[in-house]
Amino acid sequence: MQIAYQPLAQGEYNINYWFVHPLTGKKLVLRVNTGSQMHLEKQIEYEYHALELLKDSGRTPVPVFVDGSKKELPYGVMVMEFLEGSALDYRKNLMEAAECLADIHSVPVNDTDGLISPANPLQAILDECNQMVQTYYNSDLGEEKKKVQIRRLLELGQEKINAIRDYDGYRCCINTELNSGNFLMNGAGKENYLIDWEKPLYGDPVQDLKMGMKKPRCVCRFRIWGIFLHRRQPSGKQM
Repeated sequence: MQIAYQPLAQGEYNINYWFVHPLTGKKLVLRVNTGSQMHLEKQIEYEYHALELLKDSGRTPVPVFVDGSKKELPYGVMVMEFLEGSALDYRKNLMEAAECLADIHSVPVNDTDGLISPANPLQAILDECNQMVQTYYNSDLGEEKKKVQIRRLLELGQEKINAIRDYDGYRCCINTELNSGNFLMNGAGKENYLIDWEKPLYGDPVQDLKMGMKKPRCVCRFRIWGIFLHRRQPSGKQM
């Protein structure tokens, strides 16, 4: 029995196809992993595991199958449910996006559940920035003035981080790479989702809100996220 796989979306490290299961008639997504931003040998299994942890939120794709053996293909693969929706519109859907995030951030996850958990999330972000900017530093195409500015900004960031202690607040499974295209929005009173979980961490949920902070009108509305999240916390759970 042949299955027709149709192109869905492609990023730097994953290629996605949709197909219809020949027996159930259900629409599914085949995700082909071609690399790892986190430098993990078992990248596709890591993403599958995160989706398993979050499936009860009702806000993320339910994973169905994973194979990272690379026996049949030179890449790891995962099958998950297909979710409908359109990209987040900052002017229309912020309330729904905040509620979606709060549902995800309130899923109980522990430090023993297998997610990477940096002791100091800010330091981890700065370390990643330093690593990624090396390509620009080493390029002849890079402007020397901008290289100096970037170095200074990173140095200032390090000074701020050195003045604070390791994070000991509320942790949960966070996406770390939010953008409007990773939300699948269907509107108020309907199902809204967050997809693309290739870099999840067990960390500070505020890290996910950086997406909202990029646009001035988002700041006040994303305060609603805190209200939604607080209402979802079990009694006695500290944020």
